[in-house]
Amino acid sequence: MTNFIVIVMFVGIIIKQWSYIRMLKVPAKKSIFEIVLIILGIFGFVVFTFYSTKEYMHYLICVLGIATFIFIWVKPGITDTGMIMNVRGKELYSWSEIKKVKISKTDYIKVTYFRNSGSKIVEQKFEIKNHEQIINILQKNNVRIENI
Repeated sequence: MTNFIVIVMFVGIIIKQWSYIRMLKVPAKKSIFEIVLIILGIFGFVVFTFYSTKEYMHYLICVLGIATFIFIWVKPGITDTGMIMNVRGKELYSWSEIKKVKISKTDYIKVTYFRNSGSKIVEQKFEIKNHEQIINILQKNNVRIENI
């Protein structure tokens, strides 16, 4: 019964994360370090499951856990309704909650988000090719933009 509950919870989380991923207009850039950590994490899940499992349900739980891990990692980015990121337990910040963004351009685009109170929320990095799309989404939602 416990296995069934865990499976249902994982499926629910995956469905929620998938809905966020489908909303993405501009996904955040993933660094090589993040990619290596994700691969090591997946490898760790597989090794742990292989050596500790006694039932086929545990393999299913491992696969769902890995899928959840990947979906949560892929999710950050910009949507028409706001910014998606796991920050302080909140996943979606609507544009009405964001007072301004600072954008700096180097080898990538760094977007720093600030709350209406002025405090920094988070920074996200994006591919250079997405610059126009990011600017258009921010302007469409009346977010104040500061270029650095």
